[in-house]
Amino acid sequence: MDLIPDLSICIVSRSGWENLRSVLKAFYEHSDHVSLEFFVVAGCGEDDLESKLGQQFPEVHLFEKQNDVCIETTLNSAIRLATGRYVALWDDDLLCRPDCLSVLLTFMDENSDVGVVGPRLKGVSGKVEFSCFRFPRVFNLFVSSNWQDIRNVHQNTPQEVDWLSSSAFVFRRETLDDVGFIDEGYGEHHTALDWCYRAKKAGWHTHYIPAAGAERVECSESNRLRTPVSPADWWSQTEGLLRFFRKKWLGV
Repeated sequence: MDLIPDLSICIVSRSGWENLRSVLKAFYEHSDHVSLEFFVVAGCGEDDLESKLGQQFPEVHLFEKQNDVCIETTLNSAIRLATGRYVALWDDDLLCRPDCLSVLLTFMDENSDVGVVGPRLKGVSGKVEFSCFRFPRVFNLFVSSNWQDIRNVHQNTPQEVDWLSSSAFVFRRETLDDVGFIDEGYGEHHTALDWCYRAKKAGWHTHYIPAAGAERVECSESNRLRTPVSPADWWSQTEGLLRFFRKKWLGV
């Protein structure tokens, strides 16, 4: 009989093989007796990724993104096959630090009403990133650089929050059963916002756990979300917020 893993980790490979390899190695080094399974979604056209994974991490399941589908569709395909008690969405440039996984999963094991948790994130410079938020207000529609609402959210304080960055986002299997999969209509900017809102409506709590830590590695493309936005980015973010408000206010 196959054992059920503690955690299924879904990673979208965007910033190259070296980053992905470092992230996978960090998980194995700091698994803290947490049993893991891995799903990698190939999103950057990396040459020979299947061969490289097969040689160094043969147990990793690889999903190749098709040209006519979005990343979120392929990611949902990976989540559907995940068998862990918990599931994580994780950036491919984010190194798991010692005790990170055990702290997150122990907290969820001890708090059965918590559906989503996330660790404290540090950038390459060592500065703490904003990764936990309040639900946005209408004000955020008009300030493109401030669509993530950080009112009264202290990044060094453990607390219940409205939503978490999808950079390192761990959720309970039962929450997935209640909430469903990623809404593929949002794109990457707002999937976690929407999913946490749906979890809250279903009665689940979301917590930020700074005692668990992860940090960025160099030369990452995923840091693009923390750079000044282009007009196309602004419209994508605004469109996502409008979709969120329609769902919140009108239920559509």
